[in-house]
Amino acid sequence: MHTFLKTLHVVAAVFLIGPLVVIPMSGLRAIRVGDLSAVRNAARQTTLYGLLAILVFALGAAVVPTESEHYNFGTPWVTISMTLFIVALGIILGVLVPALTKAASLLEARTTPAPTIADGEDAAPAATVTDPQVDAARGRVAASSGVASLLLVVITVLMVVKPFG
Repeated sequence: MHTFLKTLHVVAAVFLIGPLVVIPMSGLRAIRVGDLSAVRNAARQTTLYGLLAILVFALGAAVVPTESEHYNFGTPWVTISMTLFIVALGIILGVLVPALTKAASLLEARTTPAPTIADGEDAAPAATVTDPQVDAARGRVAASSGVASLLLVVITVLMVVKPFG
């Protein structure tokens, strides 16, 4: 049972945490170029993968009691990893998603319509958005996704190295 749960935990981490780290990066680019649809999509997908990441946490918590001798909930690396995951998820759902949503709202409020492209024409490079409020939202997205990604890397290292006991 331990091996089965551990395998599910790792597979869920790859397929749920991976996109959760990458999607905000596409949201950053979309904010920079003023692509409202892509920013909304990034906010929606980040919310979805953030909520689904709870499954990774639950599977990890299910793995711990099935381990016979090597670790338990009192083992420091397990406790630290679980705590950091809760902090990362709080940043993602409490700061990152609202910042993406705010950026989408600000982009929607802009009065300049997007240029249309005729069939067969190449798209011109999109203009960079320079609104200070949009830039501030983009900064919150960059900072929160960076911190959350760093925490997830630390968690991965803790689970591989298993320091402190």
